[in-house]
Amino acid sequence: MTELTTIATISLPIDLMGHVKDIASHKNIDYQDLLIGYIEEGVRQELHKVKWCDFITHAKESLQKHNVPPEAIDEIVNKFTY
Repeated sequence: MTELTTIATISLPIDLMGHVKDIASHKNIDYQDLLIGYIEEGVRQELHKVKWCDFITHAKESLQKHNVPPEAIDEIVNKFTY
């Protein structure tokens, strides 16, 4: 089954595009596939961070609702976020 796609146009510095094409050539893959892979990995990492921040925010709110002292909440959050 084919994934639905959309067209996106971006402007890249010439040097960066040259590096991308060099890497793609070295790996024997299409440079567009390489860029898609880089974007997918970056989005996956950022999405994980966003979900983690949402979790921390929800946890803080839940602890506040249960009248946990702010100092204790800060200590707990610091343990998770070091």
